Amino acid sequence: MNVAKTYLKEVKETFQDQKEKYEEFLKLMDDFEAQRTDTVGFISKVKELFEGHANLISGFNTFLRKGYGITFEDDEAAPPKKQPSGSSPEDLKCFVRG
Repeated sequence: MNVAKTYLKEVKETFQDQKEKYEEFLKLMDDFEAQRTDTVGFISKVKELFEGHANLISGFNTFLRKGYGITFEDDEAAPPKKQPSGSSPEDLKCFVRG
């Protein structure tokens, strides 16, 4: 099983009792792929959705291009890093379910 599918399975299992959160994550990925949201906005929404789930945030960070990510400060997830110039939402397309 590839890394992205394994991660999606982890998200689904984490929210097995809150299916709406898993569905919201899939919607966020679809919106990002369709370029209805920018990279920083996408990351910010995922940070909010996964609040309290450091394992999911850390896993999410592995799919982000260098220069992006959610950092942890004092056991809290900090805001996403700003989008570097010249980067594109295309950088995360490998992450969206396929």
